[in-house]
Amino acid sequence: MDTGDFRLMDRQVVDALKAMPEHNRFIRGMTSWVGFRQTGVYYVRQERHAGETKYPLRKMLRFALDAITGFSYFPLQITIYVSLILALLAVLGIPIVAFLRLSGSTLQFEGQATTLVIVLLMSSFQLFFFFVMGQYVARIYDEVRQRPLYIVSEVWEDSAEQVQAAVADAGAAEQPDRSSTAS
Repeated sequence: MDTGDFRLMDRQVVDALKAMPEHNRFIRGMTSWVGFRQTGVYYVRQERHAGETKYPLRKMLRFALDAITGFSYFPLQITIYVSLILALLAVLGIPIVAFLRLSGSTLQFEGQATTLVIVLLMSSFQLFFFFVMGQYVARIYDEVRQRPLYIVSEVWEDSAEQVQAAVADAGAAEQPDRSSTAS
C-alpha cells in the first residue's frame, strides 16, 4: 500500500497529544497510543512533482530507533535471552573442555578453551545485570516522559443539585424507617 504520513485529527486527539510533554515525539506511535478510534481515508496519491525524496538513510534509521525505543521494551528484553544463551553455552562448554582435558585429547587451542568458557560465563552474568539495570532505567524513563495514565474521551457533568439529591436519596434508602417501630 502506498501511504503518506498525513492525518485528520479531532480536537480531543490534538489536545491529548499536546498534553504529552515529550521532546522526542514519534507522532505515528503517539497517535495510536492515545487510543482514540482511527479510520483510514483512501485516496489516489499523485506523483511527486519535486523530484526524489531528500530523506537520507541515516534519518530513516534514527526515525526507526525513535519508534522502537519510544514504545517498546523489546530491545531491553532481548538481553535476558542473549544472557541465557551465553550461560547455556558456558555450562555446556565446561564438561566438554573437562572431558577433553581428562581424556588426554590434544586440543587445537589448549589454554584458550578454558578462557573462552570463563569469558562466556562472565559475559552472561554481565548481560543479566545489564538486563536488570535496563528494566529500572525503563521504569524511570516511563516516569520522566509523564504520559498520562488515562485519557478521558468524554465527561458527563451533573449539576451540583443533582449530585446532592442522588446522595440524599441513597442515604435515605439505607436508613430503616423508625416511625413504625416506635411505641
